[in-house]
Amino acid sequence: SPFLRMSQGLRYFLRYPYGCVEQTSSGVLPLAALRDVIQKGLIPDISTSETDKFIKPGIERLFSMQTSEGGFGYWPGDRTTHKWGSIYALTALTRAGIAGYELPKDRMDKALMNLREQIKGSGADEYVYRAFGAYILALNKSLDREVFGKAFEKIDSQPREAVMLVLLSARI
Repeated sequence: SPFLRMSQGLRYFLRYPYGCVEQTSSGVLPLAALRDVIQKGLIPDISTSETDKFIKPGIERLFSMQTSEGGFGYWPGDRTTHKWGSIYALTALTRAGIAGYELPKDRMDKALMNLREQIKGSGADEYVYRAFGAYILALNKSLDREVFGKAFEKIDSQPREAVMLVLLSARI
């Protein structure tokens, strides 16, 4: 199984120290994304209960970094939203929600609203940010026509990664 080689790396995430929004998201994201594989027993020596002990506190820690605007600060207690940290936290939280973890709806709604506002206010050359944001919004069934249009602007001059994310957003 190709998953045999992953167990050592995943075990590292189970001991990954909590820290900033990036570090916390980096621990939650892969474990949540592979939860089904872990639950099926395809990754030796790692159990769902073991990963839950990491993911659930990771989700709580991410929400402890949420600002009053709905975005996420870089550290707990930060009052300023960190734009890229927020989108990364939302990626981890979205993946956790897809994996079946309960997420507070009001806080997710506020975070998604903040992301929509960040995309609407983004600079002309922030193609990848807008495309990535549109994809996260689409996964959360929160992508509206206005934000999609903003992400789709100048699609023919966007980097390949942005084009791919915009197209995936449209497909979801």
